[in-house]
Amino acid sequence: MMKNRQQQRRPHRPPAFSLIELLAVTVILGLFATLAVPRYGRLIARQRADAAATRLAMDLRMARQHARTCSRSQSVTFDLTKHEYTLPNVRGLDHSQSDHKVSLAAAPYHATLTGVNFGSKTFVTFDGYGTPKAAGRVDLTIGVETRAVLVSATGEVTIQ
Repeated sequence: MMKNRQQQRRPHRPPAFSLIELLAVTVILGLFATLAVPRYGRLIARQRADAAATRLAMDLRMARQHARTCSRSQSVTFDLTKHEYTLPNVRGLDHSQSDHKVSLAAAPYHATLTGVNFGSKTFVTFDGYGTPKAAGRVDLTIGVETRAVLVSATGEVTIQ
């Protein structure tokens, strides 16, 4: 009988978390987020820098191949103020009639062209054999990440 009265006095409550437990979990999650956000930002900058350098290297290789295929010279012109480059007389990837133009400042790259040097010129020209008139490099930056795309005297394109 005594046991029955105690059960009547205390209603059965489902197990729950106290306010202090919820606050502790929230604080811990906040600390993890504080540590993860800067790393995520650096990861995004690194990925964008790699993607922009790869795109530039592929387009330089395409210009070289176009020069070899057509047996005529092909240039790639860089604009440091607009952070873009153009392949004249090569149709854009959107199949438009205009020249192939890539803006590295636009999405998804958001890159800055910080330097172009092909024998003190801001363009590279491949002859009909795919050999550049001058070896050189293009430097691009996203945040603290910097990449250099190199064109050798033989026309090989590499990323540093």
